[in-house]
Amino acid sequence: MASSRRLWANCFINSPAHCGAQAAYSEYWHIDREVAVVNKTDETVRIAWNQLINGREREELLASAAGISYDVMQNRKRLRDAGCAGTDRGEVCLARKALVA
Repeated sequence: MASSRRLWANCFINSPAHCGAQAAYSEYWHIDREVAVVNKTDETVRIAWNQLINGREREELLASAAGISYDVMQNRKRLRDAGCAGTDRGEVCLARKALVA
């Protein structure tokens, strides 16, 4: 506010051409600053949106990994309970035991 008062006070002291140039520069500076703020806001929103999307993808991947881990754990328990945990080919061991039983 004080700068605009100084600008208009200078209009009375200096020539009208000088006043117009100052006013144009002041207007340009304000517009330029507003554009910079809008650009910064857009960038911040884009970054936040990308972080949200990446977080959701990570959540899906972790849920999938947890499901795979659970399946592996269940299969190892099944092999251990059947007495085939130490063998390289646990499924073959289970198949043989099923045939014998």
